[in-house]
Amino acid sequence: SVSVVNPPADPVFIDLDADNVLDIGEQHFTTIQAAVDAAIENDTIVVTPGTGTYNEGNLSRDIYTGVSGGPASGLLVYKNGLTIQGVDASGNLITNRANVVATVIATQRDVSLGDTVITGDNVTISGLRFQLADLPVTCNKNVFATGENFTLKNSVVDNLTTGCSGLYLSDERGGMHVNNFTIQDNQFLYGEITITNGVGQTGPASGRKITGNLIEQITDWGGISLSGITGNGWMVQPIGDVTITSNTFTNNAYQIIARGSDYANPAGYWTGFLANNTFDKAVLTLTPENDAR
Repeated sequence: SVSVVNPPADPVFIDLDADNVLDIGEQHFTTIQAAVDAAIENDTIVVTPGTGTYNEGNLSRDIYTGVSGGPASGLLVYKNGLTIQGVDASGNLITNRANVVATVIATQRDVSLGDTVITGDNVTISGLRFQLADLPVTCNKNVFATGENFTLKNSVVDNLTTGCSGLYLSDERGGMHVNNFTIQDNQFLYGEITITNGVGQTGPASGRKITGNLIEQITDWGGISLSGITGNGWMVQPIGDVTITSNTFTNNAYQIIARGSDYANPAGYWTGFLANNTFDKAVLTLTPENDAR
């Protein structure tokens, strides 16, 4: 028989047999970052409730390789193919954002990045809460993703107050790299979803999905921001069209906004948003060219 440690002595482990239980021989850690550093491509990292809060921070690391030297960050997910999933105290997967237990809070921050930084491709994160940290460095983004085919689901992104992006997706490799993502069944509080800087320049919109999310209390900006070229120095590439369906928008200053130029605008784009999502209030004004105003 196989001996099992449950609950684990350390609250995070690399789950080699996909049973959400720490088995003898599986590596276990006190932080999510330590598990990421030890993992190899396509590993699954299980995050148990632990004490409830995971304080994650890196003082100076390259965001693409993880080696020493580079900006500060909170949790840095730089390896490809990782799945990071929260479970409850019994080892059951968190499949509903209302049941999230473990909270990730950064202890370090670079003003140009996010508290959590995802640069690996094909990374999936599920069943966690990302709470914006109270740090002396000005906040910019709670979760920053620049990897291809990033998935965030069944999670909560809580900024506690307005002024920063909740989730910011940007192609930082010069364009044509980030063309697919899935943002599904999450709750976003006080911080918007931003799609910008080259995301989705190739491939169909069906590969870029924002669906089933509750987006609320973003009283200083839009719930979703589609930002093309703005001339501000960091939004310098076009973006493709995005599938936005079955989301609920509540108490936001704006619901979905477009910024700059060179954002996708296919026929029926804006009327489709209005028809396929739920808003507490919404007004849509179109130009003769069917662009939103």
